[in-house]
Amino acid sequence: MNLRRNGTSTLTRHMKVCPKAVGTPRSSPKNVDMMVFREMIDMAIIEHDLPYKFVEYKRIRMAFTYANSSIEYWSRNTAASDVLKIYESEKQKLRKILNDFPGRVSLTTDLWRAITIEGYLCLTAHYIDVDWNLQAKILAFTAFPPPHSGIVIAVKLIELLKEWGLEKKVFCLTVDNASSNDSMQSIMKRQMHKDLVCGGEFFHVRCSAPVSYTHLRAHETELH
Repeated sequence: MNLRRNGTSTLTRHMKVCPKAVGTPRSSPKNVDMMVFREMIDMAIIEHDLPYKFVEYKRIRMAFTYANSSIEYWSRNTAASDVLKIYESEKQKLRKILNDFPGRVSLTTDLWRAITIEGYLCLTAHYIDVDWNLQAKILAFTAFPPPHSGIVIAVKLIELLKEWGLEKKVFCLTVDNASSNDSMQSIMKRQMHKDLVCGGEFFHVRCSAPVSYTHLRAHETELH
């Protein structure tokens, strides 16, 4: 057999040119700033909707160790705590932006009930930033158990606006045509009257989707 052509000659040539060949000392691992590394992983958990226990997966830890043996492991509880800190930090940044820019915000809100009796409320702010870009930011997505009466919804929304420092910067509020929303917007308009544009004349905006659907159903009923 010709070893030059078919044997170990390929491996021999590789060992001569490869800097990481067998027997060649490897460079020392790069120093890792664990706080920076942890934050990068925390951001990956947030962005990719990963479970907190991701940091405890055996294969992930093996990969960490392979990349750099100096990396220190942390628990899912620490990951959850880190993510909460990031949330609080980002919330304060957004609060400052919303309070500092000279314009007003328009709000949309909706609430619904799960199959169980649990209820949820979402409040979103829409505004034009200093670069004239339209922005939409969720201010709250929170548990909101029944009853979903107008006064209860109004109290919650005013509470959230005060938390964000926006009670004097609202332009309008868009909601669907539920009767509780009619009551809610009337209560909010009375409470915020002096801080609304034109005394709240433009405050209440009905969402076009459910309104159009209601009109369509009414028209279909008439036809039948």
